[in-house]
Parts: sequence; C-alpha cells; structure tokens
Amino acid sequence: LSNVIGENDAVLIYFAGHGHTENLVGGAKEGYIIPQDANTEDSFLSAISMHQLKSITQRIKAKHILFLMDSCYSGMGFARSGGVPKSDNEYINKIMSYRAVQMITAGSMDEQVLEEGGHGIFTKLLLEGLEGKADLDKDGYITGSELGTFLRPEVSKRSNYRQTPNFGRFEGEGEYIFHL
Repeated sequence: LSNVIGENDAVLIYFAGHGHTENLVGGAKEGYIIPQDANTEDSFLSAISMHQLKSITQRIKAKHILFLMDSCYSGMGFARSGGVPKSDNEYINKIMSYRAVQMITAGSMDEQVLEEGGHGIFTKLLLEGLEGKADLDKDGYITGSELGTFLRPEVSKRSNYRQTPNFGRFEGEGEYIFHL
C-alpha cells in the first residue's frame, strides 16, 4: 500500500477471522490478529500484533485509514474515541482535513465474537450501519466515531451482552468518512 496510496487517499481494511490477547510480563497485554497460517502456540512469531499494525499505518501515506476487525481480541494500542458531536458541512470539512487512523473491533478483550445464522453479528450490524443506521446525526455522513458509537451498543445487545465492540484511534485528529 505504501507504494500506491497517495497522501489524500482513504484506506479501509476489513479483517474477519481469529484474534488473541497475550498476557505479557508485568501485567501488560498484547492483542493479535491471527492469519490462517499462523502458529497459534506462539502468536509473537507468526501473528500480527496491534503494535505491528500501528507501525504499518505509519508507512501508509493515506490521510484516512480505518480498520474494521471482526475477530476476538482487544484493540489495544489505540486511544478510545469519545462521543459524536452534531456535525455540519464545516465540521465535516475540518475533520476530513486531518489525518485519521481509526479502528473498530468486534469485541473487547477476552470476549468471543459470535455468529448468527452463519455470519458474524458484528459484520451484519456493520453493514446495517453503513446502509444508514449509523448516521446518528442524520447529516448524510457516517464518521468512524459514529460507526463505532452505533456498533458498540447494538452488537452488545444482539449478542446478549457477551460481545462489546471497541473503537478508537491510533493517530490523528480527523475521521474516516462515509458519504451516504
């Protein structure tokens, strides 16, 4: 991606699969996504850590990057996002001018992500959100924070409170934007 993405581009990375949280010495934890060919006995050597993802994003020139992660693990390493302010065109233009690297995870640490009818609950609700339900302020735009704010309680309720998404940012002050 670092060779083909320009500084004003947007990148969306969707991962559906397995994840793992490793307990480190001193009580620290590290979250991993587990590729199909990874050795699950030693995540450090064959899985992709949150620290590695963060490092990768620092090499991609894109202004906006959003990770949508339908897997078991905690989105460690990012700052939690706050509420969603009422927006207008000036606000949208302003947040689009800043870099944003955001992530929404399907569940919190030590939670199993669940399926319903053969599909992940997170992904089903993600698609509903992108069809317009996540446009919480009805302005015709869905920000990364709006999407996370929509998914967090909806996935939690649909999973009988066994799975609660997290969302936040690795860097930047902007927002990933979907235009309806």
